[in-house]
Amino acid sequence: MIPVSRNTLAGLALATLTAVGACSSSIKYDADAVADSLKETQKAAVGDLELGDADCPQDAELKEGLTIECTLEVGDAVAPYTVVLTNVDEDEANIRVDPAKAIIDVSKGVDFLRSSIDDEYATADIACGDAAVVVADPGDTIDCTVEFDGDSQNVVLVVNDLKGNISLQS
Repeated sequence: MIPVSRNTLAGLALATLTAVGACSSSIKYDADAVADSLKETQKAAVGDLELGDADCPQDAELKEGLTIECTLEVGDAVAPYTVVLTNVDEDEANIRVDPAKAIIDVSKGVDFLRSSIDDEYATADIACGDAAVVVADPGDTIDCTVEFDGDSQNVVLVVNDLKGNISLQS
């Protein structure tokens, strides 16, 4: 099994006051601060994969339990995350980050597949598509090819859960 991403809880100062009309005001959350926190919390979760830009919606009103959908570039893919803000009335709110889909490092999938085949095929060429990262729902499959000594066999990996655990399809 390949654990790739985990739930994360972090503290975050995020409120900004925004005027809405002449006589009212509303507290908006700082989308850029939440996006930065998302990226920071996922550094350890994605291992060696490169992280790019994170993006969260700009127009949500800050309230307890605010749930937003953000995205983060992970390797060559864009991964969706569900972000929940709690303790928003405190100086530092809490942010909970949950991947909305599994994030699979394809090189780790190849390593898993290689460890699952007989030793006599240790030098086989294994390919699981062109992408470095696959973002998938549990139950989705990843098609791979194992080539050895002129023979080729298709093998299917199954995404087991949002943590990125995979198995061989039976």
